[in-house]
Amino acid sequence: MIEVASGWAIEVERGPGSLFIRVKSGGSIDPPEDLSQEILQAVEQHFASRVFLDLRDVQVIGSRLLAHVLEINRHICQQGGLLRVYGLNEFNRRVLAISGLDGLIPCYPDRHQAVMAGDLRKPR
Repeated sequence: MIEVASGWAIEVERGPGSLFIRVKSGGSIDPPEDLSQEILQAVEQHFASRVFLDLRDVQVIGSRLLAHVLEINRHICQQGGLLRVYGLNEFNRRVLAISGLDGLIPCYPDRHQAVMAGDLRKPR
């Protein structure tokens, strides 16, 4: 586990051709300013092109966290990869839907569905 800031941490797990990153918010709404850089650094260290962001431990997605997720998505897509988000609670799914971001960033209820979702670059 990598402590990013007080209450915020990321847990990185390598899978076949994929990287699973669990974000832990510790109850705080506003993530640290360098959260996206920490996540992207982990992605680059593991040479991963398929990234799965687990947000089950995030109680409330605020605008700063949404901005981080968008930045991570933009960077990964520019590198020819894909980002999928899973584990959102009902409130956070509604936040993404209201903001219109659910169409930009694929979101799934759990890890299995995120990994198995249809895509040209299916898991092996």
